[in-house]
Amino acid sequence: MASANRMSIFCSPPSCRRSLLRTLVSVAACFAATEAGWTHAQSLVVSGGAVQSDSTPVTYDQIEVFGTDGSGNRSTYTATAPVTLTGTSSTLLIHDFGLVQTNATLTASGYADISASGTFEVNGGVSFADGLYAYDLGSLAIGSSGSVTTGILYLAGTGGFSRSVGGVFSASTLSLADGATVSLTASDTLSGDVLVDTGAVLDLQVAATIPGTLYLAGGGTLSRTTATVGAAGLSVAGQTSFQAIAGDAFNTAAVTGGASLSNSGALTLNTVTVSGDDGAGNASVFTVGAALTISAGGSALVNNGGQLILSAPVGGSGDATISVSGSGSVLQVASAVTAFGTVSADTGGQIDLASGSLSASTLALSGTGSFSRTSGNYVLTSLQLSDGAEASFAPSDSISESVVVGTGSTLTLLDDLALSQNLTLTGGGLMSRTVQGITAQTVEVAGATSLTLIAGDSIATLSLATGGQVSSATVLTLTTLLIDDQSSLLSLLAFGGTVDGALGQLHYGLRLDGDAQALLSSYVSAGRIALASTPQAAGVLYAPQSYGNFTYVGYVVAVPEPSTSTFAAVATAIGLALRARRRTLSV
Repeated sequence: MASANRMSIFCSPPSCRRSLLRTLVSVAACFAATEAGWTHAQSLVVSGGAVQSDSTPVTYDQIEVFGTDGSGNRSTYTATAPVTLTGTSSTLLIHDFGLVQTNATLTASGYADISASGTFEVNGGVSFADGLYAYDLGSLAIGSSGSVTTGILYLAGTGGFSRSVGGVFSASTLSLADGATVSLTASDTLSGDVLVDTGAVLDLQVAATIPGTLYLAGGGTLSRTTATVGAAGLSVAGQTSFQAIAGDAFNTAAVTGGASLSNSGALTLNTVTVSGDDGAGNASVFTVGAALTISAGGSALVNNGGQLILSAPVGGSGDATISVSGSGSVLQVASAVTAFGTVSADTGGQIDLASGSLSASTLALSGTGSFSRTSGNYVLTSLQLSDGAEASFAPSDSISESVVVGTGSTLTLLDDLALSQNLTLTGGGLMSRTVQGITAQTVEVAGATSLTLIAGDSIATLSLATGGQVSSATVLTLTTLLIDDQSSLLSLLAFGGTVDGALGQLHYGLRLDGDAQALLSSYVSAGRIALASTPQAAGVLYAPQSYGNFTYVGYVVAVPEPSTSTFAAVATAIGLALRARRRTLSV
């Protein structure tokens, strides 16, 4: 059997692994059936209760030991001198009550396979380049002077491993399954991944460092009192739970298949994944119970029904991100969450601001139910809502730069909103408020969206596009106004602004910086600016000597106000004065 198939034992679920183990037993039985026709002169087969020993150095392609005699005596092979196995696949096969005892060195290019009540007793130094597999009632026993060095060390089944004090092992990959229990001592060496699966137990006698990933699955357990563990990665899967303690260290952590992870000591992680359930509706959960830091550039991903519960302070190192997606996926904030780049929820995921504070550069919410809040607050640079998302802005919240309220979404203002940059409403996005004011450098309204400006709003630039509509119930003072010709509309409902000048008192609803008479006249004539009814017909006026370097939409009332009999004469005089100054009054 090729070594690639052996790796599948480590990677496959238990059902696939058992199928492969049955195949291995069948192969062993085939070897036994063809023993009489064995053609490999350098192979040794011990069966039928026979006893074989080597007291001088020997070399074989393969050794196979299996079976008993009629009295139940085990087939046995004992080596008291060095043994070399040159085969590149199954170089040592022990099964069906076979017993192999090595009291000297044994070196193999392939792997050892111990199954069906076979036993391998190691009292010297043995090494297998590929792996050593004990399963299906097979057992490995390391004596006080024994040592095992191997690529993969796979141990499955209760009682499948034992050793005396002084016995050691070294493995690039350690895989435990089906209730196997192995103690890890200071003399043991691990150089790759460790898998503890299906009720197996890895008992840490000392602090352990795992260069690869620590996999805990199917109820596998890491047993310890105070011993810490460090690994490049941590994976907790299936009906398994694990608590990280102070001193544990991992670069990544993944919680899947309904497993649970918690920490009672501070952790720093580069990536976190919490995903899926166990098929019976039990979600994968990572409960942060002590300080957690996500490294710079790192991320936390919660999807497919996973839950990330932040009950202790979490820091994001500036540009780290949190993403919540998939139905039933939840990020629950119940402590201080700070220094994140983007925190987002979409496609059924939810951010639950239960308590505490969420601080991030951008909070991006997409979809109905993507955000809920009990008593917490947020501190943001930017807020983005889309696809029906709903959020509120409370007195305890802060958004410093920009807000986007997109398709079908609603932002409810419970306090004044002051932005240093843009407020964008698009796709029917709604700003819900009563008396709360808006301050922004630019307000953009687009895509069949409407906004009513009220007293207290302060805007520098107003941009309307693709059917965006703004009604101003207060005097509007702008530096820039942009209205496209795709049914976009600005409705001026109030003309309460006044300024006195040589031509009389000017009443206006819109004031724009500089000479913008051509622009505003085109907007009025094209119906892009709608004017409320006024005592006198309103128009566009630019008269800097009388009213400053501004262009107005309004009307002039002479002071003193002319009588009916002299109104035409006064109007004529005003018209002559405007023409003399090369100014235009367009009604």
